[in-house]
Amino acid sequence: MVRFLAFTFLFFLLPFALYAAWRFFKAGVRPGEERWPMIVWLRLAVVGIVAMLASLLVILAYPADEAGGIYRPAHMENGKIVPGRFE
Repeated sequence: MVRFLAFTFLFFLLPFALYAAWRFFKAGVRPGEERWPMIVWLRLAVVGIVAMLASLLVILAYPADEAGGIYRPAHMENGKIVPGRFE
């Protein structure tokens, strides 16, 4: 559950990080040197929410293996590694 929440939170913060990196490399503005206008915060928040919802849809569209399956760990057969799998 923590991984799920961290993943969605990461996608929310991604637009803010990309914008800050763009401002740093494009205009040479160091973090903390200028204040971002409120409209920039609003636009970044909207883009972050859309990215978060898109990531949620992708996560829900591809569910993990069914619960109750038996996990067979990776092992060696005839000198080759056989990857782990659920049966």
